[in-house]
Amino acid sequence: MAQTEQPVHLRVDRREKGRIIEQLQVLPFVHLEIADLDCGDYLAAGGLAIERKSATDFILSIVDNSLYERAARLKSRYAHPVYIVEGDLFTRRFHQKAFDVHAALAYLTVHYSIPVLSSPDSEQSAMLIYLIAAEAEYRLGLPIEMRIEHPATTTDAQLYFLQGLPGIDGERAEQLLQKLRTIPAVLEASDAEWRTVARLDDQSIADIRALLSNRWPV
Repeated sequence: MAQTEQPVHLRVDRREKGRIIEQLQVLPFVHLEIADLDCGDYLAAGGLAIERKSATDFILSIVDNSLYERAARLKSRYAHPVYIVEGDLFTRRFHQKAFDVHAALAYLTVHYSIPVLSSPDSEQSAMLIYLIAAEAEYRLGLPIEMRIEHPATTTDAQLYFLQGLPGIDGERAEQLLQKLRTIPAVLEASDAEWRTVARLDDQSIADIRALLSNRWPV
């Protein structure tokens, strides 16, 4: 694996085990934090969330339609969700057709801007995860952090404020302000408005409500 001499931080779901974790642990600059994640298998800087699936599990999620609900949840919680699929998606199984796979990939690309990266095995997946996380943490290419760092205008400051809420990225913040016009109106919006305007799931809405209502310090 190519390496960086800067630390790369990853939060890893406790259910991720086996060779892929061994591959990541041997890298001298990778810092793994094992946690119970309710969404995504790996979390990195910049709102990057990686969901790793075998090709068989990915196809099963197409067949039972759970892929789309899961993708919507990932997109509502994180700015940059990514799928890594291990194995050949087009080996025929469960009576699926190539058209069904292409349709699912097209849906994730167009509706959620979620890339689906292919990997032959866990070793190559570990390499992908490491490099994507390094890119996210140190902006080796185009910056992927969507939150404005130093708002210079009132408009930028409004977007910056809303992007501090769980599940709200730059696009959702702009949609909410275009629809509801002011920050107080956004914060006082109903759950139905959060769902329809910002496409937030119930967990994200609950997280926002808790953030707004809990007394400090928690």
